Amino acid sequence: MGKLARQFEPFYAEIKRDIYAFARAMNFHPTWQQCELFDIVMRETHLPLKLRKKRIAVKSGQGPGKTAATCIVALWRCFQGVDRLTVVTAPTMRQCKDVWIAECTRLL
Repeated sequence: MGKLARQFEPFYAEIKRDIYAFARAMNFHPTWQQCELFDIVMRETHLPLKLRKKRIAVKSGQGPGKTAATCIVALWRCFQGVDRLTVVTAPTMRQCKDVWIAECTRLL
């Protein structure tokens, strides 16, 4: 392992373990509503597989930041390990393609 990889390893371990550290690394400051989602996702992620919920639903509302929060969650789940599956749904395919992917791109 190279010197740069060894320097990156503690940072990677922290953002892999804590979604809030990942959000800070992405320069994302969650609201209290988004923090509630992050808490649920972190709790479910660290539970044994048999005890996890199959789905986490986010109640709709205008302006609480659902799209941005789900982008952070999906990207964080990608850091958890190889071949992780995170399914994000929306009422229409247009919302998936145009809105959600655009928001993820903006965060990157």
